Amino acid sequence: MNSKRSEPWFNERLNSITGQKNWCKQDEIIYNQTNRHASKLNFFYQAFEFISENSIFGNYHEFGCHRCRTFRMALLESSRHFLENKMRFFAYDSFKGLPKVEQDHEFGSRWNEGALSTSKDEFKKLILDSGFKLDNVRLIEGFYDVSLPNIDKKEIYSDEKASLINIDCDLYESAVPVFQHIDSLVQEGTILYIDDYFSGYKGNPQKGVSLALNEWKNSTKWKLENYRDVGYAGRSYVLYK
Repeated sequence: MNSKRSEPWFNERLNSITGQKNWCKQDEIIYNQTNRHASKLNFFYQAFEFISENSIFGNYHEFGCHRCRTFRMALLESSRHFLENKMRFFAYDSFKGLPKVEQDHEFGSRWNEGALSTSKDEFKKLILDSGFKLDNVRLIEGFYDVSLPNIDKKEIYSDEKASLINIDCDLYESAVPVFQHIDSLVQEGTILYIDDYFSGYKGNPQKGVSLALNEWKNSTKWKLENYRDVGYAGRSYVLYK
């Protein structure tokens, strides 16, 4: 038996020396995306098992919803753990891409104004085309410094807390109002997932979304216990008093 063929990770096109003779940039993108999203899906499985086993009753909140990828992962795992009818799913996004900011983000055109844009209609279609319903999904549109302070939390959340919060907003300027907003949504056992903890800035924790997180850690009453790292850039925590 060919020992390489028996390895579950082995793929002639993507992982072998032979396959890399004609390796191109598109192959690298596919390779990275495949591994990255497999890691994220595994995280969502573990997170929802934790939520289910610990009876953490609460909703899913995602800040930054480009392509609806992790949002659909949350819908999928909530269904697998029989939680889809007990949760509401909030998607916060401008649905017009990133805002304009003055700061140099060291990530070139990837973070320019309007980048990473998925429209509301596209977002809803991705959910429906994947076999999910929109019954428990609510879209909150706008840049966070404007949309979040104007939310009537009593009306929208009805005192419900969060079981899982996903912050995937790339920029420090976007993350600051998000952390200010979530403080009252958190409960003991809430999982906080930072998708871009190590994205950009060569991993410097004094820049970007990780800076916004560290500033919030110094101001909130909640404590953060390291939970799981996700892919090359993500980090998650369990919150407690």
